[in-house]
Amino acid sequence: MSNTGHSGPNDHGANNLKRSVSGDVTISGEIAIEAGPKESLSRDAAEKKQDSKDHKKWWLEVVTIAVVTLYTFFAGWQSLTTAGQLKEARKIAEATDKDFRIEQRPLIRLAPDGSKIAITEGQPLEISITAADIGKTPARGVDIFVAVEKFSPTETPNLEFREGDPGIRITSGILYPSEILNFKAHWARSTSPGTSQPIIISQQDVEDWNAKRIYFAIHGTVIYADIFGKPHWTHLCQTLTATGETTHSKPCSDYNNVDSEQ
Repeated sequence: MSNTGHSGPNDHGANNLKRSVSGDVTISGEIAIEAGPKESLSRDAAEKKQDSKDHKKWWLEVVTIAVVTLYTFFAGWQSLTTAGQLKEARKIAEATDKDFRIEQRPLIRLAPDGSKIAITEGQPLEISITAADIGKTPARGVDIFVAVEKFSPTETPNLEFREGDPGIRITSGILYPSEILNFKAHWARSTSPGTSQPIIISQQDVEDWNAKRIYFAIHGTVIYADIFGKPHWTHLCQTLTATGETTHSKPCSDYNNVDSEQ
């Protein structure tokens, strides 16, 4: 064995390590680059910051949805409440208007003066009638028709008016509150369509009257409108006898009426 040292201990023989490589060289596989401690801390901080942003965004979306839902609910509830209030207010307004129309409407009353009836031979039978607006506003387009007819005790007044029936017609463009129209109605017969003539009382009529074999009925109607143009009517019926007693009073009392329109 020789103890002779290496002739060039610091000489790694670089020249001796040289190799000749010819042709294409391909390097395959992955190259892993491991981050240093500072880079790892920076990445963790960024991820935590992103997570915090995502968390805040999620809560913001949840709160937004909740606010929109609550707003929609309260808006709908408010809409229903408002609609209910408007409906109730409309009912109150309609009721107030109805009460006002009832309170302020015109009302025409027809009143015969049966106390002054006189049956005199050779004279026509005439009865004084008054038409008065006892309401609070004027009546417009007033049209009055009144007839006087003779009946036997077994007959009932025919209260249906027909065109051409004998009687008296009074018209007035307007009738003011407390204003009174005075006119006379006659027992009459038709002489031509729309025209009538008073009948003259005969001696037989006087005898039948005093013996209660006849009675007379006054019946009529008035049609008019209020200041709003709404139509109204009044019916009149009254029976007259020699003793002042009423006869066939139920048909007359049922006919006496006024409209119930506002």
